[in-house]
Amino acid sequence: MRNKKLCKGRRDSGGQKVAGGSGNNIRRTSRSNARDQSDDLPPDPFKRLSLELLCHALSFLPIKDVMKMESQNRQWQEAVVMYLKLLSDVDFVEQEIYGWMPSMFNDASFSAFLRRCPQLAVIHGLHMKQISRRRRRGSEGLSVPGVIGALQACANLHAVEISDVHLLEGVLFYLPHVKILGCFKNRDCVFPAPDRNKFALVSSLQLQAVHLVGVVLERLPRLAVMRELLLKWVHFTDPHPFRDFSAPLLTTFVMTNCAGPSNAVQYVPLITALSGSSSLTRLELVRVPFISGLFQHVVEDSWRTEGFRHLQHIEFGACKYAVEADAGYLCIACSSQLTELALQPSLTKDSFFSSLQHSEVDFPNFENLKLGYVDPFPPQSRYSDEELMVFRLGDLSQNPANISDSGLKAVGRVFPSLTSLSLYNCPYLCKLTQWLTPGQGSFSLLNSLHLKRCHSINPDSLFGLLAFLPALEILHLENMFREPPKGCSRVGLSAGTGLGVSSALVANHGAPNMEPGEVIPNHADFEPGQILQEDDLVEDEEEEAVDHNDMDVNVIEDGMIYDVPLNESGQQPSTSKEKPSTGESCSSKCTCEKASKDGESSRKGKSLKGKKKGLVKKTAPTTREQGCQAISAEIREATKSANCSDKDKGPCDCNCHRDVKSEGSTLRIVSSAPGKKGPSPKAKAPLSRRKKRGVSTQDQSTSTSDPVLEEDHDQVLIVNSSSLTTLILQQVGITRMVLVDCPKLHTLTIQQCRVFRSLRVTRCSMISKVVVSQCKKLEHEEFVGEIASQPPVANRSIILRPMANYSANEMERTLLGSPNIKNHVYLMHDYVDDPLEMLRARSRADSWANNLMSITAGIIANGQPEAEKLHGTVKDYPWGRNIFRAQGKNLDGTPWDLITDMPWIRAHAHFLTKMATKLTSDVEDAPKPSKEKCRTALRMFVTHVVQNDISEIRELQQPLFLYATVIIVNMCDYERPQPIYDQYM
Repeated sequence: MRNKKLCKGRRDSGGQKVAGGSGNNIRRTSRSNARDQSDDLPPDPFKRLSLELLCHALSFLPIKDVMKMESQNRQWQEAVVMYLKLLSDVDFVEQEIYGWMPSMFNDASFSAFLRRCPQLAVIHGLHMKQISRRRRRGSEGLSVPGVIGALQACANLHAVEISDVHLLEGVLFYLPHVKILGCFKNRDCVFPAPDRNKFALVSSLQLQAVHLVGVVLERLPRLAVMRELLLKWVHFTDPHPFRDFSAPLLTTFVMTNCAGPSNAVQYVPLITALSGSSSLTRLELVRVPFISGLFQHVVEDSWRTEGFRHLQHIEFGACKYAVEADAGYLCIACSSQLTELALQPSLTKDSFFSSLQHSEVDFPNFENLKLGYVDPFPPQSRYSDEELMVFRLGDLSQNPANISDSGLKAVGRVFPSLTSLSLYNCPYLCKLTQWLTPGQGSFSLLNSLHLKRCHSINPDSLFGLLAFLPALEILHLENMFREPPKGCSRVGLSAGTGLGVSSALVANHGAPNMEPGEVIPNHADFEPGQILQEDDLVEDEEEEAVDHNDMDVNVIEDGMIYDVPLNESGQQPSTSKEKPSTGESCSSKCTCEKASKDGESSRKGKSLKGKKKGLVKKTAPTTREQGCQAISAEIREATKSANCSDKDKGPCDCNCHRDVKSEGSTLRIVSSAPGKKGPSPKAKAPLSRRKKRGVSTQDQSTSTSDPVLEEDHDQVLIVNSSSLTTLILQQVGITRMVLVDCPKLHTLTIQQCRVFRSLRVTRCSMISKVVVSQCKKLEHEEFVGEIASQPPVANRSIILRPMANYSANEMERTLLGSPNIKNHVYLMHDYVDDPLEMLRARSRADSWANNLMSITAGIIANGQPEAEKLHGTVKDYPWGRNIFRAQGKNLDGTPWDLITDMPWIRAHAHFLTKMATKLTSDVEDAPKPSKEKCRTALRMFVTHVVQNDISEIRELQQPLFLYATVIIVNMCDYERPQPIYDQYM
């Protein structure tokens, strides 16, 4: 009461009311101030709009923004209420391809929202990140019963888009009248399929397309309206899951890596049901163990009813019992419609294509062929064979494909309209020019060629094939031209064969016999792995005489010469007689010091070091073939036996010849002591070992199991094609590449090429995008200079991810100091290590360079002279260019630096670098409809910022280049043992 009286105020003696409490005064004052301020503000334009126009404006906003507008004022609140009452279609993912519902929804809020939409008929994007199968007490999330209850409250609902298998079961059971929009694809894809993902397909299912991944199914029922069925990582629990299956309207059937019955007989109903689908156009079977010859019998029985007659895409992968007859009968049945065929290695044989050729069947629409196809799942590094056996997937081994060059020749005859060819692990392909048939135009329409792990193909053979492919545009080489292991050239092993017999120690036809007294000459120009020929054997009368049998193998290692005598049969004799040494004999107490004490090897009194260490010399009679295999362990044991010590006298200055018996073989050891002039007075100084950049620095040996110092095997890939547009190299063992006369080549990608060193480019001016990553031995400065020196016809983008052999100063000198580079340079070093941030950094650099060069093009079009070359040649910094540098940070805080010679951004470098990150990120994060508007705004911003510099350039008549070369160097892999995985490269 007391507060009430204070609020009422008081009256004076004349009966007039006097202002009483302070609260009323404050309230009146605030109202008057607000009224005065509102009078000063401009009128709100939305107040003049009707609710209908406001509802129309709300229809362009996402649903979450619509709900935010409700809290603005009373007018917008009324507009939102009216908009929801009239709403008939809602999209919770805002038109994103793989979006999710807002996380703010739970059972109560979702139900309340749908109650405010009485006219709702269609719901798009009902994709929840987390949804429980049952309600949980105290849980604030979404549950299947809560969502089903909310949907039941919508009386006019007739279509919904979902992606959860449990929610699909609930909709099919409680809301049978509601249609499932589009193709149902579950998003909780897990391998192996967990038990919680149990799902039951019912025969009354009205879906036309179902993609199930990582789901547990009992069986496949009759699906009357099904048109597309994809099963991946599906676990079937019924022992007879296909006995009731039929789908007469099916057009696509894919079954890959599914754990079904192990008995192949249980798949007979599946193949029979597929033959009854007369509209089937796509068939993919991976790890489906059907009976051998099953397709042959089914095709013969169903060809009158057009079974498999309309197939366009056939794929067989890891089918255990599949034979050539199965794939052959399918191809013949659908020859008029077939466009794509993928065959597993066991079906990739010469006989398959020879049979198709003799069947005289035409394939007029055939375009794509994959031979030796291997499904990429499962990754070998993640699951072992024992684990896959538990999942019923491991009872299979993939062997290489058995197709040869004659089989590819038959391919060219059978499929004359072939446009894409992929070959995987075909070791019997070596002479690619034999694929061609003269006069028939084989492979004349081939547009794409992908070679992977075909190790018998050499670069010269591929170069010969490219000349006969006039329509080739894409060449993809992966795991090709494998370099031989270190040491193979020493002992003559073939790379990758796994053979243990050294061809260098086998009889060499045409080599003369070594007569007694003959020795191995010392050739200063002898290269590693070289076999001495007859002309190289020059007698030296002043050298030491060594006795030999009919064939001796002289192995030089650690300063010793080991003579391995052989008998007539080419084997090591079981016993050998000791021969007296020709040199001065040693007493029992003397010591022979090892000749290679400081890294030198003594051979016939001549020093040997560096590349000479670990050489093998072989000689053989001309009348018969003899062979043996030198064992490193025996040689080392013989070396040990030859080294003795005398504590009293110390090492003696003498030459020792000893015959050491080791397991039935005789190793003749010739050792020369240092400091004592041996029998050969022509001893040379040790050869100096020059360490080259990027060369392995391991020790040499005569065994491939030992580390060696050896130059990489030189393999040169020459590419000459007038139609090639894209060249991709992944894990290719070439050391050099030469691009000659490729006028249409615009994309070059080189990744993980371990021994790749250099590139030569001639007349390839269209190159506009180059990506090089994880090439340890590449000379990056020389590589970029070779690309940038080509006459430009457009802006170029070069992306580098060096691991070694990179110098920022040398790169700047190469790009900015070379007079042959006739374009502007934009060099950026980025230190970000997140793949997404790498992509944003590349987009930022490309965006700024393209926008700035578009301004240059406009200036040149308006009369500004274009620079043809730099004025003179300046050898010192800044090499005659107008250079400026800038630095900044990415969104994650990692630094980047920039150097360029674009003249109009020097004055605004700081402002541009600050705004570049924000504007470019806004462009990349914007939705698709507004991305073009953002790019236009960014271009206008650049024009406004550099307007003053443009005017200055016009006044000074400063020449400009029309194009620019953008080099983005990401340093995330530099000097790291393991590179960072980047899925965007």
